[in-house]
Amino acid sequence: MSTVELEVAPSINEATVHFATLSLSHRSAMRTFYRVDLGQEHLVTSADPEHAACRVLAARGLRGLLCFRWKGASHDASAMDIETSARLAVHEGKSGLRPGWFECFAEADR
Repeated sequence: MSTVELEVAPSINEATVHFATLSLSHRSAMRTFYRVDLGQEHLVTSADPEHAACRVLAARGLRGLLCFRWKGASHDASAMDIETSARLAVHEGKSGLRPGWFECFAEADR
């Protein structure tokens, strides 16, 4: 009889936690853009900053949790698993915002 080893995801207590700061970058007629900084390093400016920051960190090979805090706030705003959130995005359509899978190119570019 052979045995199978399962890879178990680490608990939150064992996961590596990275802390990022969110701040308002600029507004256009259609969207609001936010800046994400990891320490002193600027990661990304995006209308979907949480998922975009996770994609940057996942591309660098980082894993664990990414906690977001608004600039000047004393508490975290949200926390996301880097690997999972890197595959997701918020899409804007006629009916409003909806979560979905990240696509490299917009449908209009195809």
